[in-house]
Amino acid sequence: MSITPASDELLFLPLGGAGEIGMNLNLYGHAGKWLMIDLGITFGDERTPLVGRIVIAPFREHHVDPEYLGRKDFFDASSSNAWLAWALQGGWLWLSPPATGVAGVFAASFVLSFSTWVFLTNTFHQWAHQPAPPRVARVLRRLRLAITPEQHALHHRAGDRAYCVATGWCNAALERWRVFERLERWAAPLRSGSRSRRPSDA
Repeated sequence: MSITPASDELLFLPLGGAGEIGMNLNLYGHAGKWLMIDLGITFGDERTPLVGRIVIAPFREHHVDPEYLGRKDFFDASSSNAWLAWALQGGWLWLSPPATGVAGVFAASFVLSFSTWVFLTNTFHQWAHQPAPPRVARVLRRLRLAITPEQHALHHRAGDRAYCVATGWCNAALERWRVFERLERWAAPLRSGSRSRRPSDA
């Protein structure tokens, strides 16, 4: 069914997360045209220092055009995550003493493993957007180590769910514990000095 807004009306169509800070995706219709607002990403923009161009901009582009990520090459798709991984490792090497003893080796191994997975996250994410991913992606999916396109499609359909884009393992627990909702409510005063408003607050 097609809906064309008349020139004397303003239509509002919530697509997901209406009333939730950082999770809303809404359509506004007027005079025969529709405008999509927010895209569910409200913390900072492309001009935000350090992370704007390398993290926020690519994320927004991929939500406007979900197949955009799948068309990138490996280096272009992984560059923002590589910066984050290098920052983690560089910060650790700069701030921590040399790894000695069991605790030190464990901590160093954890940081190395964690930053490696940060680097690989967008690769797994990219595979979920590719119609013909490499063989290693198909093998990892069968082993339930990489997220499938069907699992990841839930995030793009709902807009406010399934944020785990590497394996998908954590999505059920994150949603059950409302982790992102609580983080967004905590961060709301930091971004604008205002609290999150639900429809009942209006």
